[in-house]
Amino acid sequence: MSARVEFICKDEEKHKSDVACLAFIDGHLYSGGQDGTVKIWDIDLKLKRSINVFGADKYVYALCVDVMGRLYVAGSDGVLKCLPSPLSSDNSKEIYSSQEWPIQTLYCHGESVWAGDGLGVLMLFQHNERVHHYKMIEEIKSLAVEGDLVYTIRESDLVVSEIVQSDRNLYKVKQVIPGKSPMKLFGPWINAKRSLVVTATRDGKGLNVLNNCPHREFVKVWHKDNAHDLIINAMSGNEKTLFTAGYDGIVKMWTDIMDTGKLSGELNIGSCVNSLCHGPNDHTVFVGTSDGKVRKALFA
Repeated sequence: MSARVEFICKDEEKHKSDVACLAFIDGHLYSGGQDGTVKIWDIDLKLKRSINVFGADKYVYALCVDVMGRLYVAGSDGVLKCLPSPLSSDNSKEIYSSQEWPIQTLYCHGESVWAGDGLGVLMLFQHNERVHHYKMIEEIKSLAVEGDLVYTIRESDLVVSEIVQSDRNLYKVKQVIPGKSPMKLFGPWINAKRSLVVTATRDGKGLNVLNNCPHREFVKVWHKDNAHDLIINAMSGNEKTLFTAGYDGIVKMWTDIMDTGKLSGELNIGSCVNSLCHGPNDHTVFVGTSDGKVRKALFA
């Protein structure tokens, strides 16, 4: 399958340093950079808005957008902000601040926002208030939530936990599986759940895809050693395809995700890839790189 960069942002509109995170929601792409800004693009990477969220001396570590269109942004200064109307206003509200360790991963689940920090604290925010927190012991590097299950990547393991008593901040660990960040839930929906979960292997270069069914003990579906020559930094998965990329600057697309995992295309971006997210279809991916640029790649 051939692949090409279909659109690239203008030099004068790019981030001043690494593009750390991406999210594509309702026809708009959100990019967070280590220049402290969030930029909002249309589907063809025409810049619609640039919001100075933290200032040039702070990094955007993570962002997510909830079902109401509210943007949540975590910065290197330990502050979590909510922008209620990011498509029309720069107004933001600080909803959390930590002097000990910044939030480094966010996950929007409906109208709820989950956050994980470097001290291993998992937090749940609702209506811009922290309502629960769970001590997960180790640094949380990747995060996903589905119903009562929370998926976290610590140093070298995927930990699947079940919230058992939220009012007392209690959880129980259901499964611990070897794997490193990044991690994603993806694949077809089965009984209102994503059917697969993917992590990098412990050396950071391979892929480990598991069946996302607790009653089947998260059995392995497929595995690829050395899927990339260098460490994988980013993944994006939907119902049919998985994209991966990292330090080697090569974006790869994987199909047959419910079977053996087939490498169906690859594209050399020419810069270290920090972030990926699917575009409007199975064969389109947005790419954030260390040169500050955002690209739209098409595999067809």
